[in-house]
Amino acid sequence: MKLLRGMAEEFRVSLTAAALRYAELYKGAMAVILSVNKRIEWMACNKYFFSGKLKKGELVPLNTRTHDIYDYLMPTNYLKNQRIRKCGYKQFMKEKTDYLDSLDETVTVNAADWFGDSDGYLNEIDFAMRKYGSVLTVLWHLDPPGGETS
Repeated sequence: MKLLRGMAEEFRVSLTAAALRYAELYKGAMAVILSVNKRIEWMACNKYFFSGKLKKGELVPLNTRTHDIYDYLMPTNYLKNQRIRKCGYKQFMKEKTDYLDSLDETVTVNAADWFGDSDGYLNEIDFAMRKYGSVLTVLWHLDPPGGETS
């Protein structure tokens, strides 16, 4: 989401601070999740978010793009070596590059993938922070009340 990166640059704050402030002001349901090494570090959501809650220390749910990011961008040596053996180093690097390019895109995900018993769909955007071994995930419901987005 270029908007969040732009806010962070404009106001000289971290991407995390920009995402939290945007969620606070957003007129629809939005949550910001920080995970470190495939575990939830924290989850903050605005008053409209009703899909569910994740607790500190829980594993990032398997069927989410956030979980996939850890496998593609921060794989253990075992997973990396397995993938390279299977498809070759050149193909592995191409897949990794293609995957990195796709991270700037918003994807629509099933809310149940994140919160088990939730219905409906969410938008998801992820920011991989390899230096910290973490991923910042922003989730929001598809249609905010009244069609407003800010």
